[in-house]
Amino acid sequence: MRQKQLFLIVLWVIIVGVIIAVCINYFHNKEVKLNRSAVIKDLNTLASNAQEYYKKPNEQGGGDSSFQDYKIPQELESNNNGSYKVVNLKPDRLIIRGTGVETLEQNSSLNWGEIITYEIIIQPDSTELRQVY
Repeated sequence: MRQKQLFLIVLWVIIVGVIIAVCINYFHNKEVKLNRSAVIKDLNTLASNAQEYYKKPNEQGGGDSSFQDYKIPQELESNNNGSYKVVNLKPDRLIIRGTGVETLEQNSSLNWGEIITYEIIIQPDSTELRQVY
């Protein structure tokens, strides 16, 4: 009788452990997906800001058809979603990298444990988003 009780206790401990592991993984993956969406949204906001800068004349604080002196506004450099920086700056093209605060999910085809990172390539009339990690 004691062996049967011990077996049931061990079985319940294993089942509860598996359930806890699955729940932790589920909630982490949900946080990762939310962070991805937030980083992408922030990069699109920065792209709009940069295109607006490009189109404004110098007299109004713009680039007068150039991204050359563009700087990310200080209040947009970092937030709860991640941090953002200019990684490539040319007169007709700008690349901003956004690094999230969450690491990639375990079932990702990319490197697990890497920080979520996206880049947005900004041109005067178009943008292209690409995932780095």
